[in-house]
Amino acid sequence: MIEHEAAMSKQWTFCIALAGALSILPSQAQNVQSLDLASYLEATLQYHLTQQEHSALAQAELLNLQQGRRHYWPDITARTGYDEVTDEADATLATQATKTIESGVTTGLDSTWTSWLGTEVSLGVEHQYGRQLGRVSQGIPEKDLQAQNLNIEVSQPLLKHNTLGYNNLPRLRAQTQWQHYQLEGELDRLTLLKNAMLDFTAVQEAHDQLQMEQQKLELTRYLTEVTTALVNEGRSLSIDRDLAHLDALRQELRVAEAEVTVRRSQQTLTLSWVRNANVHVEPLPSTSSLLDRLLPVLNGEPSRSVHPEYRQQQLQLDVAQREERAGRRDRWPDLSVFYRYEKNYRDVLPDAESQAWGLRFSYALFDVSTREQQARRRAQATIAGWNAEDRLKQLQWSIAQLQQSAETRLDEQGLNDQGLRLSQRALDHELTRYREGLASYTDVQNRQQDFLDRQLAVLITRVELARELIELAYYRQWDWLSRLP
Repeated sequence: MIEHEAAMSKQWTFCIALAGALSILPSQAQNVQSLDLASYLEATLQYHLTQQEHSALAQAELLNLQQGRRHYWPDITARTGYDEVTDEADATLATQATKTIESGVTTGLDSTWTSWLGTEVSLGVEHQYGRQLGRVSQGIPEKDLQAQNLNIEVSQPLLKHNTLGYNNLPRLRAQTQWQHYQLEGELDRLTLLKNAMLDFTAVQEAHDQLQMEQQKLELTRYLTEVTTALVNEGRSLSIDRDLAHLDALRQELRVAEAEVTVRRSQQTLTLSWVRNANVHVEPLPSTSSLLDRLLPVLNGEPSRSVHPEYRQQQLQLDVAQREERAGRRDRWPDLSVFYRYEKNYRDVLPDAESQAWGLRFSYALFDVSTREQQARRRAQATIAGWNAEDRLKQLQWSIAQLQQSAETRLDEQGLNDQGLRLSQRALDHELTRYREGLASYTDVQNRQQDFLDRQLAVLITRVELARELIELAYYRQWDWLSRLP
């Protein structure tokens, strides 16, 4: 618990320091807080892990685990009370031998302990102090009395509830709940990293799209200059010059739209954990640089531990099977042997002592609800087994599908890159012919559009490949914070 509180304190310190740094409103562009990919992942992870329900429940889960570990400890209860009783019966009939405490203070200590075989031991110690109610006029004075009472009872079930599988259930439930809580933490971490990487990929895609539009704008402006020169030389029509100017204006609007998309992607990326618009997550130079960081996932070694999703299903299966086994004797009769000893120590009246032992037997003749519960537990155990098996197959199928799809995307990317290089050469050749007056403006537009289409195909393929690798990293439990440079 101390280590957990220290880790929580460290996380809160990091978040408070980050929030303090981001709360200062910058007045100039150089005050913008820039985060690279690794810093963004760390800040996002730290913030969410301290703000989500999983962290808020840490203390309660620890206390529940502590209570489960103390299952075989005795329960001890202290009690005290004061009462005042007025008895209007004829006091002349009372004798010294029958005087009892009618009012006063009662203080006691009760303890109950259950063994791993179901043996229940109860111990009670009680002290009474009060007055004998009476009427002084009738010769029965009010007198302070004291008494100490001791009772012990031992009970042992013989047919049911006397197995370790039944009496160990509360402790095992607490341990299972703690394991489930830890698995939720692992799963939350993997999910946060996956979502953060996917969000960063969206920012990278918007950044590359903006670069493409800016390159197209430069090419369009260049074509406008060349077309104007050709018109002045009489080697081109004025309509081509007007079209070139119109294309340039249209491309400027597309660049402005791409810039808005980049800003929106940045806002979507950071709005969930900071409210300062001056936080900027710095994208990589291109999606190719992002893929260089993601491709090791494809040939990386899978994690040694089983995925938390499957381990959660396994825990549910263990719980269901355990509950089903523990309830197999629920329809048996209740048969137990007991021994009870009581003794009362009194200062005025004689002491009293009693002992008892025997057998207790009971059987519910029409107990349909118990049979229904047993049938439900058997069904739940069967269903839990199916779910665990299905989840394992789904995980294996997802990894195989993502692996195969990523390899196919790599081959597609190679073809797209080759086509892009050829289209670039064709565009350069067409521009040369256009400058020499051997090609029309429409021919250049067609080559330019082909080049842009291939650029977009390359970008889409890279982005899809990046997303598939991020999904594959999730199933392989890839820790990006320790893998990124």
